[in-house]
Amino acid sequence: MCCPYLDECSMFRAIAPEPDKKHLVWAFCCGEHSDCGRYKKMVAGEHFHSGLMPTGEIMLTDSAERPAG
Repeated sequence: MCCPYLDECSMFRAIAPEPDKKHLVWAFCCGEHSDCGRYKKMVAGEHFHSGLMPTGEIMLTDSAERPAG
């Protein structure tokens, strides 16, 4: 069974086309999607960063999002 949020998940669209990341799709989207940090936040109705990865880490895609320092 795949995650019910695949259609609205920006991270799925970001990782799915990349052959070297297919294991992420299997592990987090079509397997144990309850381990996905995004899934947990969506189910809880919490707001989260758009770059939140299934692992719970934030993927920084824009230099404006990077912390100063």
